[in-house]
Amino acid sequence: MPLILQRLLLSPAAVGVAPRPGAAAAPRALHPAWVVVFISVWLAAACNVPLWREVAQLPG
Repeated sequence: MPLILQRLLLSPAAVGVAPRPGAAAAPRALHPAWVVVFISVWLAAACNVPLWREVAQLPG
C-alpha cells in the first residue's frame, strides 16, 4: 500500500486504537488537501506528456 494511503487510512485516530505507553509515535494522517495538492502536481508535471515532448524538442 502506498505510504500516502497508509497515512490516510491507518492512522490510530481514524482506527480508534489507543497508543501503547512507551510505543513509538505513529505517523499522523495526511490532510486530504495535501493529497489533492500532491496528485495535482503529479498530474501537471510528471504525467504531462505533451509538455515533456515540447521540452525534448527545444534547441540546445
